[in-house]
Amino acid sequence: AAIENEKIEVLGDPLFEVRLDDGLKLVGLDEALGTLELPAEGDFSYSCEVEIKPTFELPELQGIPIKDPKIEVTDADVDRYIERQRKIRGRYEPLKQGGAQEPDDVVIADVTLSVDGVQIKSEENLELGVRGTRLDGIHLPNLGEVLRGAKAGDELATECTVSDDYERPDLRGKPGRFTFRVHEVKRMVPVELEALLSQTGAENEAQLRQFVREDIEAERDRLVAKAKQEQVLDYLLANTKFDLPAGLSARQTDRAVIRKVIELQQSGVPDSEIEANIDALRTSATGDVARALRLDFILEKVAERLEVGVTDEEVNSEIARMARLYRRRFDRVRDDLHQRGLLERLAEQIRQDKCVEQLVRDAQLSPVKKSKKPDKA
Repeated sequence: AAIENEKIEVLGDPLFEVRLDDGLKLVGLDEALGTLELPAEGDFSYSCEVEIKPTFELPELQGIPIKDPKIEVTDADVDRYIERQRKIRGRYEPLKQGGAQEPDDVVIADVTLSVDGVQIKSEENLELGVRGTRLDGIHLPNLGEVLRGAKAGDELATECTVSDDYERPDLRGKPGRFTFRVHEVKRMVPVELEALLSQTGAENEAQLRQFVREDIEAERDRLVAKAKQEQVLDYLLANTKFDLPAGLSARQTDRAVIRKVIELQQSGVPDSEIEANIDALRTSATGDVARALRLDFILEKVAERLEVGVTDEEVNSEIARMARLYRRRFDRVRDDLHQRGLLERLAEQIRQDKCVEQLVRDAQLSPVKKSKKPDKA
């Protein structure tokens, strides 16, 4: 009611301030209901935090100037496709000699966060890549250096600063310490090329490369459409003016991360690459996260302006396409998206993609000379 009365647009649900045994903490409504009590008489008061969406005006959406790209499939595209297929069919195996070295290596460890010598939170058997990331919303850009060389039985630690939007307001900005008790280290082992040849029905590597090239050529129209869509996104970003907060919160960062996860899954990127991309986004300069977040806000308003919706059939069709990319059953992919809280985000991504497709149809198109495939495509 307060949100409606104040006519404000909020990012996500409010977090309520409650007092627990370990002090003040910001929690969701379900958890807050167990501690908030209505008084026998008089007013009921509470404190909560909400994040506000930015306000801005959209640019002209008709006749956006874009160029008609000519996509050329290269040997590098074929190499990348084959490597991804090997990883999709591959598996993580325990590392028998040496310690963790590769960014994609997985360190399984019990993780503990302490502040002022007091244990704040502990989690068992957490899977960590050997690269920077965020843990519990706290920035750890040097985690790769900490975990490099880690072996089963090691106990490692790194200092940190509790984020300014941490769930416990009394700990925000304080120095903290993460400790890692390592149980196991695993490394991605892509399926052997010979096995991939057998699974695809190719007689030799040359024939496999030909099959792959034909598959990519068949996707040429999608690649061209994607390149046009990127031009539309660049136009929207360049012509929509609004400011984001100087320090992006964990919730804002997660919104950008979830968008990236869906994009990568729609492209059939192996899970190990997706995790690496997520960690890179969480620890990169705020410009990368800010771009994704700005696009999310802009396209949400574009969808409202164009009155674009999404049907269950469209969502199921996209899930079926993703299942084919990962060689998995439809119900397994759908259940996985649901359990990870990504199903709603997928529907929103489809809605935004439909908006961009409509803007491309209404764009002012000019041809360009033939060139190699641009990186973005």
